[in-house]
Amino acid sequence: MNTPAAPPYVAVVTGASSGIGEATARRLAREPGAALVLVARREAQLRSLADELGGATVLAVDLTDDDAPAIVAEAIEREHGALHFFEGFTVEVIDTVGSGDAFAAAFLHGLNAGWPIEENAIFANALGALVACRLGGTPDWSLEEHSALIRSRTAPGDKSNSAAPR
Repeated sequence: MNTPAAPPYVAVVTGASSGIGEATARRLAREPGAALVLVARREAQLRSLADELGGATVLAVDLTDDDAPAIVAEAIEREHGALHFFEGFTVEVIDTVGSGDAFAAAFLHGLNAGWPIEENAIFANALGALVACRLGGTPDWSLEEHSALIRSRTAPGDKSNSAAPR
């Protein structure tokens, strides 16, 4: 995991109007060839950030609305061609507090280390899933547990993850 991500790629950043989402957008904007899609409810903050970063697709949408996924997907396909997903991990969710932060921290770590986007997304998705399997926003976990969760994926599209923490 030490070769740079191959540009160009489109990064969808949710919660981009403030906090970790905004920080993630700022970091991704420094990647050569990165196109950003900024998503949050507060359009004025998104537009301001997009202007400051030199441009981005702005989607002011509440992701809890039933039609939000379709709105986001349509806008990405219209503006950037296609929408590609990195599959998550199926786990028994105990507490989601901290899982998004764990994902963001892991993703930014991999990005700063120059890991390829696909490997970085798997690494970050696994950590977010592992944290969601535990109680509290900063639960204990080990690199061995994290690695076991990643290894549990036997084939693309297999969502069983039989070795996932339960």
